[in-house]
Amino acid sequence: MYVKVDWQHTEADLHALFQAERDGKLRQRYQALWLVREGRLTEAEIAHVVGTSKVSVIRWVNWYRAGGLANVQAHRLGVQGGVVARLSLDDQAILAAYTATGMFQRIDEVRQWAERYLGVAYSYGGMRSLLARLQIHAKVPRPIADGADLDAQEAWKKGA
Repeated sequence: MYVKVDWQHTEADLHALFQAERDGKLRQRYQALWLVREGRLTEAEIAHVVGTSKVSVIRWVNWYRAGGLANVQAHRLGVQGGVVARLSLDDQAILAAYTATGMFQRIDEVRQWAERYLGVAYSYGGMRSLLARLQIHAKVPRPIADGADLDAQEAWKKGA
């Protein structure tokens, strides 16, 4: 297969980049470019070897055409730098302090509290994600049965 590209790099250059790269996404792109540069496989075959779609291989070649390796490296998936948190750092500290008291047992309770007192609405999944990022975990003790004999339990723990 022949793809018309004004190559700035040799096959050997692209192969060396592919072998040296530790970032999985860039490594995959370099391998695809190297195989396109070789010219022995079709785009569909290259996509199969690299583990992506034919459309992605074509997209990477087009990026290379437009701006070389710098352009291929510049395209990153996802939001770069992360999403700005809805809660300020002060509000996050307040949330952490309130959750540390044990006043919440469910994520929905935290979500409703944040909406009422901090004025920020979160979905259930959004609040769950926020609590995970803030490393806030429910620290609610297990319930104790009404008929539990606490002295017998302590004696059992000590090996009696």
